[in-house]
Amino acid sequence: MHLALLGIAFAAEPPARIAHFVEHDGHCRWEATPIDPAGAPTILADLPAPCVLGATRVMADGTRALVELRAPGPPWNVAALYDVDLTRGAVTVLPPVPIAWPTEGVGFGADGTARVFGIVDGTRSGGTPSHPAFLSVGDRTFANPIAEGDGDAQLAVEYARRPAGWVLVDAAITETGYCGAPGAGALANYGATVGARGREPEWARGTPAEVSALEDAAGAPPGRFNDGAWSVQRSASGALAQWIDDGESESPQPSGFLLVEVGGAWRPLITPAPDGSAFRVLRRGRHALVIADSITVPARVFDLADGHLEWTETSGLRPTWSPR
Repeated sequence: MHLALLGIAFAAEPPARIAHFVEHDGHCRWEATPIDPAGAPTILADLPAPCVLGATRVMADGTRALVELRAPGPPWNVAALYDVDLTRGAVTVLPPVPIAWPTEGVGFGADGTARVFGIVDGTRSGGTPSHPAFLSVGDRTFANPIAEGDGDAQLAVEYARRPAGWVLVDAAITETGYCGAPGAGALANYGATVGARGREPEWARGTPAEVSALEDAAGAPPGRFNDGAWSVQRSASGALAQWIDDGESESPQPSGFLLVEVGGAWRPLITPAPDGSAFRVLRRGRHALVIADSITVPARVFDLADGHLEWTETSGLRPTWSPR
């Protein structure tokens, strides 16, 4: 009985495969690569353009994806958007959307239609060049409630793909041009559509006992821990801790200090990059995919049971866990 249940548990865990984009004979191949070096990659899709990547988004059930590829040279704002059927690798080129490229993000609406978010200048009237009194897009006109500030008043727009073409489904006054500007975040559906990343264990503020142990294990320079806090992520497959910065941004940001709990004791999972790059963590079962925000630091996969390195990115772009 116990063996049968164990078999079900292992069967339910998603396969440990990395999805990344690889240049292949002048086009962009989306591959699923096992972290086991003996495994062979499988093709998720072949896209008929070089791998100059814009936004990507996979549907929650892993059956479809949207991939934006930009032009490999001037004009840099030209791109193509592909709808990928991941169940059979079929690729559909979508017509250009009526906004300037690159987009602010892509995704799928609750009805399964492709969605594209962007920023447009709109038609301006009254006020000043950076803060007009009114902004218009299509047949809609918005009074601008934003007083003169650090950025420029523009319109955030959301388009949905319908049988007849792209349809404007939402628009809102927003600001761009400075750190922390709302941009497309002013749209009601933006966070849920573009920001959704699937189910991950929750991060929680570290307890006093955990914080003390983490500070000892991190070996950080004096004063490092005055501008943020330790957060801890626990699950049945292992525990992680990361220092979250508060001091250099208007919203909390992950740092390069990442620790793992092995045998009841905390230890660094990965050495912080010399350039201060932050790490983003994506978990799948007992595996942690660690991605740096610097292109010079490769993505890596660690086993959380003992903290050992299992896989290092060598040739691909935009690594994440494979949707299938």
